[in-house]
Amino acid sequence: MSISKVKAVLNLNFFALAVFTSGLNIVILQLVVNYGFDSEIAGKLTTIKSVFTIIPSLGSAYILKFGYKKLMLLGLLGVTIASLIIAISKDFWAVVLLFILGGLCHYIN
Repeated sequence: MSISKVKAVLNLNFFALAVFTSGLNIVILQLVVNYGFDSEIAGKLTTIKSVFTIIPSLGSAYILKFGYKKLMLLGLLGVTIASLIIAISKDFWAVVLLFILGGLCHYIN
């Protein structure tokens, strides 16, 4: 694969997760307004995402062991699955799962 294709794929990957993580405040607002979640509990979702963004940095030495391509695909798959789960289930645990996977996958990618 040429260098320009690799750069394009990396940029698209980063852009997809940047859009995902920058829109999380809107998701929290929609949870409070449309689904009737308690605003105090919904506010803790940002903390959950931040904690799960920091945790993978402790194991960052293993990124080279697994390979960048596999981890990027795993990260995008994780966010996709969590988004599908939240579309099907409107429970709070689904939202927490989305934020946990979002935090983990954002660090990986």
